[in-house]
Amino acid sequence: MIYSCGHGSSPSRTLAFKSAKSLAYDGIAERINGYVDSTTKISASDNGGETKSTVIKYVVDKTTINNQIEDEKYTMILNGKYHTFVRIKLEKSSFEELKTLAQRVN
Repeated sequence: MIYSCGHGSSPSRTLAFKSAKSLAYDGIAERINGYVDSTTKISASDNGGETKSTVIKYVVDKTTINNQIEDEKYTMILNGKYHTFVRIKLEKSSFEELKTLAQRVN
């Protein structure tokens, strides 16, 4: 099984749940179809000064996810906000299928 978790907090119970579920799906999508684009740029001036900047961008293209099962959901209220935790699971065979499909598309 492949698992992913998400957490959402909001004064609205529904928004907390939707946020948590979205983050859990995003975790699966990152593993299926994500990549890192990293760039480091170093420049030096005549007076000996040096500047360095690093940009790291994590990209997740559109990813199809199906055959997922919402495994667990837990909600609690803390300081006037709903905090919802969601864990979803995906069969390893489905995960591998989706990964192969994403590689063909890209």
